[in-house]
Amino acid sequence: DYQPTSVKVVGKEEDLSKVDELVINDLDVADRSKDLETSINLADYLPEGITLAEDMSEVMVKVVIELIKEKRLAVKHDDINIVGKEEEYTYTFQDDILHIITVRGLADDLNELKISNMIPSIDVTGYEPGTYEFDVNFKEITGVELLEPFTVKVKIAKKK
Repeated sequence: DYQPTSVKVVGKEEDLSKVDELVINDLDVADRSKDLETSINLADYLPEGITLAEDMSEVMVKVVIELIKEKRLAVKHDDINIVGKEEEYTYTFQDDILHIITVRGLADDLNELKISNMIPSIDVTGYEPGTYEFDVNFKEITGVELLEPFTVKVKIAKKK
């Protein structure tokens, strides 16, 4: 969190075209359990050839410290979308009916998280009849990290 949220800068057109944002990623929050509030000198983060258009050179930055949590979710075969299916084939899962995954993130991000939000899927495009292992893919969700990816075994057969 920071104030002000935008600043005016000046410089040559070709230099300005390269700047959309200032990235401040060197604040040390190691071993902190409480929020950090500090002022930042913006001049230290401006690219060469760019200067501030205003007298203000400092911004107040607040880094909110939150505990990272883990959550376990069950993934059933019915939850897994099969992408690239062919009409003339059947697709049968050959492994356990239930897989447990662990995700990590902030409590706010995990509280409302459901498997349906993560859209688990496998891609069977181009596979002929046989039994194969497929990596289960998940939609990336900002602030949520999947700790244990897994595979599923699927038998592909011609319809009778």
